[in-house]
This record gives sequence, structure tokens and C-alpha cells, in this order.
Amino acid sequence: MVLPVPHTVAELATDGVIEQAGVDAARPLITSVEFNAPPTADLTPDADVEVRLGPDNRTAAGTRVARIADGEWTWLTGRIVDAGGEDLAAPGPATPDHLRAARTLFNGATALLAPHDDGVTSVVVLTEPPARGSVVDALRFGLPLTVGRDAERALRSFATVRGLTLTVEGDEWVLSDGTRLVLRDGVIVDVAGVGVSLSRVRADAHYPAVEHQLLLDGRFPDAVLTMVPGNPVGRLTASNGATIEPHCDILATVADGVFRWEASSRAGQAVRRFGHDQAIAVLAAEEVPERLAEELGLIDMAKPITGLWQHVWVDLGDRRAVVLLDDPQLRLPSPTAEALAAVLRTPVPQGVTIGAARAGYAAFRGVELPPRLVAVDMDGTLLDGEGKIPAEFWPLLERAAQQSVTIAPASGRQLATLQAMFDDRPAGSRAVSSFIAENGTAVSHNGKIISTTPMPDESAHRVIDVAAGLECWLVVCRPEAAYVLYIEDDYIREQVQTYHRSMRVVEDLHSVVNGEVIKLAFITPHVSEDYLAPVLRETVPECSVAVSGKHWVDVMSADANKGVALLSLAQTLGVAAEDTIAFGDYLNDMELLRAAGVAYAMANAHPEIKAIADVIAPSNVEHGVITELNALLG
Repeated sequence: MVLPVPHTVAELATDGVIEQAGVDAARPLITSVEFNAPPTADLTPDADVEVRLGPDNRTAAGTRVARIADGEWTWLTGRIVDAGGEDLAAPGPATPDHLRAARTLFNGATALLAPHDDGVTSVVVLTEPPARGSVVDALRFGLPLTVGRDAERALRSFATVRGLTLTVEGDEWVLSDGTRLVLRDGVIVDVAGVGVSLSRVRADAHYPAVEHQLLLDGRFPDAVLTMVPGNPVGRLTASNGATIEPHCDILATVADGVFRWEASSRAGQAVRRFGHDQAIAVLAAEEVPERLAEELGLIDMAKPITGLWQHVWVDLGDRRAVVLLDDPQLRLPSPTAEALAAVLRTPVPQGVTIGAARAGYAAFRGVELPPRLVAVDMDGTLLDGEGKIPAEFWPLLERAAQQSVTIAPASGRQLATLQAMFDDRPAGSRAVSSFIAENGTAVSHNGKIISTTPMPDESAHRVIDVAAGLECWLVVCRPEAAYVLYIEDDYIREQVQTYHRSMRVVEDLHSVVNGEVIKLAFITPHVSEDYLAPVLRETVPECSVAVSGKHWVDVMSADANKGVALLSLAQTLGVAAEDTIAFGDYLNDMELLRAAGVAYAMANAHPEIKAIADVIAPSNVEHGVITELNALLG
């Protein structure tokens, strides 16, 4: 790896900042230092210095690399010219970066300041090979020092010193030892796999912080905090006249676009200590850009670390302060369904998954939260005894949406049929946004088909041929329409039209097999499980044969079923499988219930469906889906 030549002291310091942190982490404690250095008038470059280190009075060899006189740094080592040329070696006002740059020249070795009686200070670097901390320790303590620097330069230099390679994979930088670092806007914010991740802290903090802040704003609207320097107790006054005297702790201050953790407060110290322990650089750093602090939600992240959950802003004149509050009146009451729903309606910030945030909130509050995705079969499940959507469904759908819960009908019916059924809704009612149609071969969200699973053309042709010798009627289903031969029987025609709103009559079913057939649906006057299913399974063993009703059978790709469709929809919505539930009653719901986090079988369900269910719901005639979801939503 070729590194750019440093042109400034700051760049040279950046080159060594991570490695130096690793050396410091591995270095034994030094309690005292004595020097035997050349006189200050002797300006010999790289002069030898004898150093005695406590507590064990150990003697070590050192090299004088610079001197500081009247605040000006003068280099006294030839390595500075070798590193960056004469311009880099020019004298200048002494800064902390000069000391870091000196250490960089000597591979991160310890640097010491040796004061002389005449006011001059010699800068001495120990020449013994330094002990190096592990890669993780170096990153744990070094990354906070890269905030505000060229992080890529610092990391590439560190990798070179350690003999590692560095590759970039999206928002992560990966060292050849497997260490992965998470970046945000050019700042290394976290070391993946070391301690608690930044994303986990953000997720766990989000909803509890929201609820606490809602409590503060509700009880003390437009709160103004008055503080007296040196007094940890302030006075909080609200626009409704309410007042309290909470304990106050300044978490951080903001000035000139920079967010700084408060060094003198217990809260600020606790956050930085946690950041070091967990290798979360933005928490361990002294300061970060204000924009990044807002983007990452550092204030809310600090709250579970400090145990103080509410904050207000206070104007300190030259800067603004974030003050954390503690008072008995700011404690959360026992959770209620209404309060949980209000909190869960708050959007999660970018970079935080809803599932992780909900899991953290459920653990924090000690409650079970409603699922995020509910798949509901139609016939025999959601639909009542007359085959209609219960009137109670529509207010339930609204309540679910308010809690960020998606309800998706999951049926063997055609997508167009499902959409038409739910478009016929009371005025002002919310629209259903997600559908699992055609027994899972077509999935739609927000009006767009997000997945289809066609069956092999050769299998479709074979089934069409076999159907000609059976007492049945066949429907060839494609995403845009269902295709049938002319059906003379009025009852059968009505049944087919009930489930296939978009239907076209053709003379030859083979003619519509074109790589887009997602299902072949059969209706027979016989019991389909006994009459059709065995023949079809023998005809196309490579396909899935699902008994979808007493007189209905569906043939689909072996890769398609309602369960696969549920997981596809969940992935689109960013929902974990364990945050899904499903309701079903018949054999074509088997995979759906098995895929869901919690499986509900209706009281009227097939015995095999009841056998795999986690919960038996009241029957569809008793509106069991409505009853169970009302209980879950609170």
C-alpha cells in the first residue's frame, strides 16, 4: 500500500494516530521520569538521551527529536526531512500534533517532554521497539482521535504499519484480518463485531427516548430550564404553569458547528467511557461535527448509557448546552395500549431497523408488542359466513396502520379480484396496501407487483393435457388475467368469476402458456383432495399441488406458496419473520402458517392446520380474526 507523502504536521500526526493509541494501550504505567539529556545549547540532531522510568526505575534509551522554546517547535531529527522534505521540517508554533508527528516518525514509540531549567523543553522519543496493542485495542482507542481528521489516511497508514491490506465494501472498510469498520460521511463511527454496535445502541434507545420526551413535553410544554453555575439542581418552568426542580447534568455543548461531550459532567464522561469500551468512535471522541451528531442521534444514544432520559436545550451565551434531567415527575407510568401506540407511530431514524427498535422497546417496557405484518387468508378465515368482509375490519385496519402494522390478505384468489374486494370499502376508510394473491405466486405492495413465481411451461402444457380427461374445469392464471375455455355450466362459471375478476375466454389454453403462467386452478364437483390432488401430484411431481378448498386445487411452481410470499413481502417491508403472524383455515395455508412468527388457525380449520397452529382463533363466522387482532393491538 503506497501512502501519500505528508505535507503538513497534521498529516504526519494523522498517519500515526491509530498506531500510537495501540502502543499506549499496551505500554506499562509510567509513574515518574528522569532524563540525562544534552544541554539545550547542543543542537545535535538525534542526540542520545538516557531515561529512567518509574515505578521500577528501569533505564531506557531515547532520542531527542525536537525542542520547544518560547512556544516554538524546532525539529532536531533527520527523519523529518526524510518523511516530508524541508518544508515539513520548518519551525512553527508547538501543537499537540507536533508530538504525535514525532511519534509517527518512530513507529508510534512513546514520546516524553523533558523540561530544562532555562525554560526550554526537549522532546524525547524512546528508541526501544514499542509493545503494540492488538488491532482491536488500537482501533478502540485510536479511532476517536481520527474524528475531524482524514480517517482514510489514518486507517491506511495503520494498516501499512501492521502489514494489513484495506478494502472498501460500500459503507464498510475491511482490514485483511477480518476487522470491519463502519463509515458515515467519511467518519469511522464503529468497529463491527466489537462490543455493542452503534446501530444496536441507536435501536435500543429510540422508542424509550421518544416516550420519555413525549412525557416531558406533555407534562411540561414549552419547558424552560434555569440553571445556577455550580448548583446541580435547576428550575424547569412550563407554559401551563407547572414547575419542578430537577437534577441537571450537562451532556454536551454545541458551538460553531461542533458537538462536544461535556468533559466535566458525569453524563459526558460516562458516554465517552462507554464509547471506548464498546469501540464506538463517535461516542468516545471529544467532539464530532454537529451535523453528524444530529444524523446519528447522539443525544438519544446517550440516554440509556447515562440512565437520564429527558433533555432540554439551554443557551449559555457562547454555546448551547444539552442538559439531561432527573426528577420523580419525569418517570414513566405503567405502559398503556394508547401510549405504546403513540410511541410506535414515531418513525425510526435512517439507519435503524424498525424490528430492532421494537425489540429494544419491548424489552425496555417489559411488554409484548403487536406484530408488524399480519397475513390473513380470506375464505373461511377473514370473510364471514356470507363470504363478506366484516364491517369491523375497516376500523381495525386504521388502528393497525396507526401502530405501523400492515395487514395483507393472503388468498388463492386473483390479484385483481382481491383488489376489487377491498376497494369496495366504506367512505373514508383506509385502503389495503399489500396483497398475497394466487396462493403466493403474485405479491403486490402499494399498487405494484413486487414478485411473481411462474411455473415451467412444460409442466403447464402437461397439466392442460391431463385436465382434458378429468371431470373438472381449468383456469390458467397469469398476472394480468385468468384464461378459460368457454364454461357452459352457470354455477361453475359463476364460481370461477367470483375468484377471477379479470377473466378471458380462449379457444386453446396451450396458446396462453408463455413463461408467465403463475398458477393453474382447478374446480371439480368431487372432493378435490381425493379426486384431483393425487393425479396432479403424479403428473407434475416437480410442481406444488395445493388443495385450496373442498372443490379447488391449485398447481404452481414448487418455489411458490403463501409462506414464501409472506417472507418476500416481509423483506420488502423490512420486517423480521418473527414479527409476522398469519391466520388460515385450509391446507393451502400450511406453508403460510409455518413461515409466520405466530400461526393462528381458525376454529373451523382443517385438522392438519390446527395441528401446526400456535393459537386457535374463534371461527370466521364469529369474526375470529377481528377478535384476535383487537386483542393484539390493545
